Amino acid sequence: MSNERMQPAAERAYDFVKEKIIDGSFEPSQMLSEASLATEMGISRTPMHEAFLRLEVEGFLQLYPRRGALIVPISPQEIREVYEARLLVDRHCAEKICAMSDAERADIADQLDATIAEQDTALDGADLHAYTHLDARFHQIIMDGGANSLLAGLGHQLRERQQRFTATAIGRNVARARTFVDQHRTLADALRTGDLDAYLSALDTHLTNSRNQL
Repeated sequence: MSNERMQPAAERAYDFVKEKIIDGSFEPSQMLSEASLATEMGISRTPMHEAFLRLEVEGFLQLYPRRGALIVPISPQEIREVYEARLLVDRHCAEKICAMSDAERADIADQLDATIAEQDTALDGADLHAYTHLDARFHQIIMDGGANSLLAGLGHQLRERQQRFTATAIGRNVARARTFVDQHRTLADALRTGDLDAYLSALDTHLTNSRNQL
């Protein structure tokens, strides 16, 4: 039996719906039907309802009894709060990484470069879905490298919203996504050399460009 089949139905429903919200498969403000999605997945409505309730708590859905669930669009407040949090966490982690030894920085930079290579491959195949996951992974590597488990945990909480922002920012535009990958290269190079000022300057450009696309 596959791991997916061993997973509780409510958990599978939650992952399924959340992934489609994050990657933009569902349109902002689209009304979702428990019955239709349950039929699509081959499960009963009860686990789908449980998934909807969980997604409402997380702020992704707004439930309307007997009508369905409305996908909550990205709000200006959410954008501001996520980018402010990202800037604070990312800056702290960059300061820690830049203070590390050459070997430690090189290890982190190598991980970043490997992720950038995967991003290039995804974009060569116009796979923007894979790209959004890789974009989140790139920034999570930096947050994990900051040697602070609490901040890394916050990074994980921000990760899904970052993916949704990225999917919205690039739309179906591969060329736009490539500009973000180029900025990733600049960020990775700055961490490799321990140049904090260059990193922070590149980070400001990167986050500003991303935010301006929303």
